[in-house]
Amino acid sequence: MAEYLSDDEDAFAELLARKTDKELLREQKRCEEELQKAMTRNDTVSRLYEKLYEDNATGNSITKKSRPLACSLHQTVSE
Repeated sequence: MAEYLSDDEDAFAELLARKTDKELLREQKRCEEELQKAMTRNDTVSRLYEKLYEDNATGNSITKKSRPLACSLHQTVSE
């Protein structure tokens, strides 16, 4: 291996650079996908908070809406 390095050092450096570039591009793509998921989740949570605030401000409490559903779910679980 040392002989290969000394004989064709430029080719080895180029090969190493290409491999490193591929790994960096792969990592960058993974990070961009993760960022996109996080941004989508953040938007969803923001809309949920906005809806909750609007419902609370207009007197449409989430507990009023969810009480029948909670009772129904409790009956289903009890059976």
